[in-house]
Amino acid sequence: MENGSVQNFNLTNNHLNATFDFVLKAENPNRRISVYYDYIESTLMYEDQTIAFNTIDPFYQPRRNVTRVESKLVAQNLSLSPATFKDMRIEKTSGEIEVDVHFKARIRFKNMNQTIPSQ
Repeated sequence: MENGSVQNFNLTNNHLNATFDFVLKAENPNRRISVYYDYIESTLMYEDQTIAFNTIDPFYQPRRNVTRVESKLVAQNLSLSPATFKDMRIEKTSGEIEVDVHFKARIRFKNMNQTIPSQ
């Protein structure tokens, strides 16, 4: 992940509303292998709770290439447990909230004229 930001962050009555934007940087320095990203999902977690989930459009990455893709994750009127709400509110007052962002992808590699499926 290269960059991340949050907009419209609002905690009210044990509910969260926010938009999280991330830029994922995929580097392929290989001279012989290109990469097909067939499916990518992104999940935003706070403590053990999923805050937002989305998928990223499939893309092809040629050899010796750097590709950046954006992922927008929206938490809309998300109900939080009282403990999670309290922890998040405390972190918000410090100006920083620590979240985990997980990316999971199904990819294929193409070597010259041969495609190698992922397992």
